Amino acid sequence: MRVDRVWGGVFALVLAGCYPEVPYKAGALDSGAGGNDGLSGDGAADDGAADDGGNEGGGDGGSEGTDGGTSDCAFFLDGDLDGYGAGDAVFAPCDSPPPGYVDNDLDCDDGANVVFPGAGERCDAVDNDCDGTVDEELVYVWFADADADGFGDPDAVQETCEPVGRVVAAAGDCDDAAPAVNPEGLEVCGGLDEDCDGLIDDLDDSLDASSAPV
Repeated sequence: MRVDRVWGGVFALVLAGCYPEVPYKAGALDSGAGGNDGLSGDGAADDGAADDGGNEGGGDGGSEGTDGGTSDCAFFLDGDLDGYGAGDAVFAPCDSPPPGYVDNDLDCDDGANVVFPGAGERCDAVDNDCDGTVDEELVYVWFADADADGFGDPDAVQETCEPVGRVVAAAGDCDDAAPAVNPEGLEVCGGLDEDCDGLIDDLDDSLDASSAPV
């Protein structure tokens, strides 16, 4: 045996013992590189996109909020200055209505300041409160009083808010052509029902005995 061969074998064993062979695994270094890339490159890119999205979203949202706060509203001319408008809409910032304009168009007659929703109804043949009805709750029943004795003919009726012509509020006149005949008339002998109670002369306990013939 040659000495040089022996020492060569020993040297090979020492190297093998101190430096064991590490098996190569495909992709190990690649995955590490990929991981590093993901952390440094892709991760940074993702963060940047998130930052951009956040900034853009925040900026746009703020602008829209500002626009929403200054949106225009519809206003209507209040020509009679009763607080209610009418006609075509005019648009202006909600907190800055044009002079003479209001935010409603509920007036049914913008030329009369006694006509608007909630106004007191008057006896004027006008729908003062804009509810579609004229002179409601102001219409009364009147009776024609041709003989002017204060009592009207129950068959001659007038329904208006104010009396028109010779009319009265009290009915009950049984002869509207005779002033002495009415519910307050004095029953006397004469063949008439002067007090309109349906009884004539002696049949009526209220007969004025002094009117009887001697």
